[in-house]
Amino acid sequence: MNEGLTFTVLGARGSWPVSDPDMLIHGGRTTSFMIPLGDNVTVLIDAGTGIAKVDDLDTAVPQTYYMFLTHYHLDHIQGLQFFKPIYREANTFTIHGVPSSGMGVEEAVGGIYRAPWFPIPLSETSSTKHYVDLDFTPIDVGPLHITMARLSHPQGATGYRIEGPRATLVIATDHEAGDEEIDGKLVEFTSGADYLLHDAQYTPAEHHEMYQGWGHSTWEDGVNLARKADVAQLILTSHDPARNDSAVRRLTELAAARFPNTVAAYEGLQLEI
Repeated sequence: MNEGLTFTVLGARGSWPVSDPDMLIHGGRTTSFMIPLGDNVTVLIDAGTGIAKVDDLDTAVPQTYYMFLTHYHLDHIQGLQFFKPIYREANTFTIHGVPSSGMGVEEAVGGIYRAPWFPIPLSETSSTKHYVDLDFTPIDVGPLHITMARLSHPQGATGYRIEGPRATLVIATDHEAGDEEIDGKLVEFTSGADYLLHDAQYTPAEHHEMYQGWGHSTWEDGVNLARKADVAQLILTSHDPARNDSAVRRLTELAAARFPNTVAAYEGLQLEI
């Protein structure tokens, strides 16, 4: 039997980081996920403030990081600014992303690393960096097979299907359900996955009354996709920054009433893939 890998949630908060005693269970760091491959090689999905947790894992031994970005909104890349491994000369980064708004991944990520917003250009950080503009062609990284799908989000976003030695995981955050073509393809893309991490930033009432077009979904949308795609487990993520642990729990209970194997993402959640 193939030895499995561990997928870890480093941050599951949407929009901006928060710090509040009522949000300790699910955490306040923005979206980032990690899959260590061994031999000092790590895959990172998104670079929200959750990636700060990787600082303690980085050592003097040269490290290789493969980073896949869903998109370039600040809550998904803002963790890079003070990310210690990117300042270490021995480390190597390969940063992947789909071009957006006429910019490739290097220009898009580097946008927050320039005056007057930040004192150190990304190009001047000490690590070696390579940039890959994705065109939705599948990629293999070690034992992982990674495919991509378009999500519905302002300026675009990319969903990732990650097939590991033991299980398959789909990440669909940030995504707003409702586009018939994109939703239909997403069902096919997600079909049969063991885990689905799905945007659940808003309640149905919030989305209907205030947030249509903002690029996020509800727990109902996550349930609908999980059922149509016949996934094994639904994991709600991209928690609204105003939603405390009790409120996240209530949403999860509502979702679990319709799709029993539902949990809410929290910092430190680990999945064997």
